[in-house]
Amino acid sequence: MMELPKIETLSAVLNLPIVEVFELNGEVCVRISGEPSSVHRCHNRYELAHKCKEWAYKNKFSISSAKTLHDGWIAEITGQVMFKASTEPEAVFKACDWIFDNTKPTEATFKPKGVVRKLF
Repeated sequence: MMELPKIETLSAVLNLPIVEVFELNGEVCVRISGEPSSVHRCHNRYELAHKCKEWAYKNKFSISSAKTLHDGWIAEITGQVMFKASTEPEAVFKACDWIFDNTKPTEATFKPKGVVRKLF
């Protein structure tokens, strides 16, 4: 199962009032506040990781990612901290969560309360 970004982080990255984040068929899906519960938007995880990197850059952080020698990936916030995961998107999501949790990002407009779930 894929590790998913936090609701608050993803809300800031996509600039949407997200209330739920879940994995469906290998994609990261979100449900938006005010939309029917049956309506959700799904994003390719690699494209979403790229959007996360762009969001980080807008907030004056640079995230670089690379494959490790031992079947994993790392994402580094330049000069700050590194994160390890089994896939590149997961490592980038961890880095973006760290930025959101440890700084005051200018691109963070939504702070909804919601739930993260994984579908099988």
